[in-house]
Amino acid sequence: MGLEVVVNEILARASEEEQRVLREAESERQKLLDAAEGEADEIRARALRDTRSKLDALRREATSASEFEVRRRLLNVQRELTEDFRARILKALSDLSKAERERMLVPLMKRAQKDLPKGRAHARKEDLPLLTKAGYEKGHELTGAGGFQIESEDGTVLLDHRFETMLEGAWKDIQQETRKLFEG
Repeated sequence: MGLEVVVNEILARASEEEQRVLREAESERQKLLDAAEGEADEIRARALRDTRSKLDALRREATSASEFEVRRRLLNVQRELTEDFRARILKALSDLSKAERERMLVPLMKRAQKDLPKGRAHARKEDLPLLTKAGYEKGHELTGAGGFQIESEDGTVLLDHRFETMLEGAWKDIQQETRKLFEG
């Protein structure tokens, strides 16, 4: 029986050693799992931060792109409206009655006579008689909305009082005023 006691004692110690090794292994396994879980949490948090950062960047980019597109479209509409406005002004000037044209041309003609009292008058066919009555030679016929040009006798000076030219001169002011309308 002495051998049996020794064997049982060895088996008991072996069992205790086995239990201790299993506890240590379990403890090590738990430490590894905890570390892995912590690392996984850190990776998830980093991925979430990166994703949020990318989403914010995409949102800012999309917002910026859409704001740019809205501004571009608005500017196109403003340009189209101002071009249409300009065309309607020229059409209205072109369609003036004879009396209305004369009311506009006489003051311009008086100013031209001060600057260039003699020369050739170039104008629309229907306006040339008014200019020849004022003492100018008949020049060539112009097309366009109206107004006239006076060319000096030697051809070195040309006064341009065509409606298109006068509108062009005032157009920057008109555009500033229309911009104020759009902005306000």
